[in-house]
Amino acid sequence: MRRPQEILLDFTTLLDIMMLILFFFVLFSHLDTERAMGDAEQMRNEASAQMALADSMMDNAARTEREAIARAERAEEAERRYREADSQHAADITAIEAFSEGQNLRLTLLQDDADWALRIQQGDAEPFLLESGNVNAERLTAVLRSEFHCKPTDTQLCVFLYDGSVRGSRASYMTVHAALTAMRTDFPHLYISETDISE
Repeated sequence: MRRPQEILLDFTTLLDIMMLILFFFVLFSHLDTERAMGDAEQMRNEASAQMALADSMMDNAARTEREAIARAERAEEAERRYREADSQHAADITAIEAFSEGQNLRLTLLQDDADWALRIQQGDAEPFLLESGNVNAERLTAVLRSEFHCKPTDTQLCVFLYDGSVRGSRASYMTVHAALTAMRTDFPHLYISETDISE
């Protein structure tokens, strides 16, 4: 009877090959991971740059919008001033024409030794007499509005006549002058020419 032969198997080469395969697998998987991480970082950086660009564009758009609104407001203000100036120019021409025709307001200080009064007249219309105790800015404003239909937006060329040689005229002149000066709050386009008619 024959003896069975022993078979010897050497796994060293196979084990070496397996270790090499495992080594390359670990090495290449690590490289893939690093590459994937690098790609992710690059994409994250690109996304951040795009967000920063979008923020910058939004800021620029908001600034442009604010500038456009400010320009529109300035244009509206300039147009409003132009309309006001045009309207005021028309009122000035009307007042000059009225003055050239003698239809302007005339204030005359009537003074004697005892008392004084202020006569207000426009053109040939019936004069209005204001007693000395009633001469103040409020009363003068009310008279101009009610009796002479003067509007605050109108240009008024007014002549103030007084006789400086009459005794006591200084005090009455100062009262009328102060009232006329205070009236400019209500009538900003009231222009007064003062004339001393004393000889």
